Amino acid sequence: GQGDGHVLIGNMGSYLGAMVPMNLHASHDGQVWCFDTPMEKVLQSRAITQFEDTAKHPELLAQTWRFYDSNFFEHKMGYKATETGVLSKFDSPALFILKRANAELSMIPNAMDGAVSPDGKHIAFVRNNGGNYDIWMQDVDGSNLLQLSDTQYGEFEPAWSPDGTRVAFASNRDSKGEVRETSIYVVDVKSGRVTRLTNGSVSDGAPAWKDDHTIIFHSNRDPKGSGNDTVSTWGL
Repeated sequence: GQGDGHVLIGNMGSYLGAMVPMNLHASHDGQVWCFDTPMEKVLQSRAITQFEDTAKHPELLAQTWRFYDSNFFEHKMGYKATETGVLSKFDSPALFILKRANAELSMIPNAMDGAVSPDGKHIAFVRNNGGNYDIWMQDVDGSNLLQLSDTQYGEFEPAWSPDGTRVAFASNRDSKGEVRETSIYVVDVKSGRVTRLTNGSVSDGAPAWKDDHTIIFHSNRDPKGSGNDTVSTWGL
């Protein structure tokens, strides 16, 4: 916390074949970390310079899952729906899990945007299966793989509740895969029951739990409460 004690956990000194860590998350005690990295060479250079790349757009930075999909990583007016059968031309990213106690680094293939449970024992992540994005979870040792969501559209950006019983996520399931119309949902890990929290023709995403009863999220919705988006203005 004082800016000292830096530890190198991946080789990022070379350009080609480098590990480019993105979407870093950690358990509450800081002992388990996870991050994803692109395997596609065009995305490796884009990841390094993404905040200076004029081909990018604010809505892409606000929806990080779109970075890994060739259909959605450029800003344009018309997009195909995120649904089964709409394939990405990019190689699938990989998710890495680091246990700081013993410096063990493990990889989950075809996975991104991981979130470590508060107790550091489980990880929720996003997997693209033939154009369909779903939330999955497993133990950090690689066991007990479980699919938490299952629609033909897309679920993204998982976030654990502080008590570890629920996972919030963004989805376009109710807009039939519309890329720029996402809402916030919560799934109960034990029962699998999903509850929709937000509505509107907007891009709600990146949920974060303030406490067990309150979620903060970003959105381009009109702050006056019309249920419509403001196109370019984002807030929390």
